[in-house]
Amino acid sequence: MRSLLLAACLLSVASGSAVVKLTEENFHEMTNDKTVFLKMFAPWCGHCKSMAADWEKLAEDWKDSTGLIGEVDCTDPASEHICEQFNVEGFPTLLYGDPSAPDDYQGARDYDSLSQFAKTFLHKPVCTVTNEDACDDEQKKLIADLKSKSKDELMATVKDIETKVQAYQNDLNDFIDEINEQYDLKTDEFNSKIQSLHSESNYKWLQQVLSKVHGVKPTRPDRDGMDGLNDDAIGAEL
Repeated sequence: MRSLLLAACLLSVASGSAVVKLTEENFHEMTNDKTVFLKMFAPWCGHCKSMAADWEKLAEDWKDSTGLIGEVDCTDPASEHICEQFNVEGFPTLLYGDPSAPDDYQGARDYDSLSQFAKTFLHKPVCTVTNEDACDDEQKKLIADLKSKSKDELMATVKDIETKVQAYQNDLNDFIDEINEQYDLKTDEFNSKIQSLHSESNYKWLQQVLSKVHGVKPTRPDRDGMDGLNDDAIGAEL
């Protein structure tokens, strides 16, 4: 345990960074019973790079505190499982609170906003099942109720929740598929109407006469959604 903690500290020192680099191996040791503020990132992510300096500055502010400012590289085999565990789908994802069940941070990502949030939240002890002193009466009652249940009962509850989440996801996917199908149909209809209108109105000849005879610069109507009419085709018409 101590060797893991020392290794993580040495890694941060060696990299010259105050941000704690978390991996699957050191995650529990480094975050246990701490209030955390974590950045889940990918090295190639532009937004992650943009906020890197502010995140480093924030970590420097809190390096000697009981709170922890850390980051997890979701592309690193040594830490990617953490991102999978927390269902990270986009980068950067910021999480805060109890490291075993953190919440999503939804605020702005500039230094001032991050710092203000950290000052408001990070100094507070986290209510967890192993730190009930930080819990209010309602939370203590909930924890006691959950502890009274068997492992099988708890796993069954988790399974039920996951099944419902998947059903919600399926409903969303079906809705998106329906919208995409309607969009494709409307786009095809739009392109067909534009092509017919150009043909029936002798559009290309109108443009040629205006351009060649009257010196009027050719114009193009709004082409949003005109996937069927590429630039080469319209250029040939003009």
